[in-house]
Amino acid sequence: MAKRKFYNPPPLSDGYMRYGTLTTQRDESGRKVGTKFIAEGVLAYTELSMREQDYERFESADQDIDLKIKTYSRRDVDSKVKVKIGSDYYNVHKVDRPRAESFMYWFMSKRSND
Repeated sequence: MAKRKFYNPPPLSDGYMRYGTLTTQRDESGRKVGTKFIAEGVLAYTELSMREQDYERFESADQDIDLKIKTYSRRDVDSKVKVKIGSDYYNVHKVDRPRAESFMYWFMSKRSND
């Protein structure tokens, strides 16, 4: 009997990113005093280089993309979440899920400090 060959995907070894929401923190008088990140999940990721067609896709929509990463696919994630990598926060412009793959591709821009 022939041995079965299993697909062993390459590791996602650049680190871990957290995705979730940012909430505004206010003092007693209602003034904004800061923001708080509430994590909904953690995913391993690897950083990818941008292709020319990626630049063209977002340039036509007047969006600057700073980072493209690849993670394992999750059904509960959409482009409305915020991402935290290290001490940096990112806005997610698009989460691309090819049908035949078990990965997601995230296109993000770095948030300015609020």
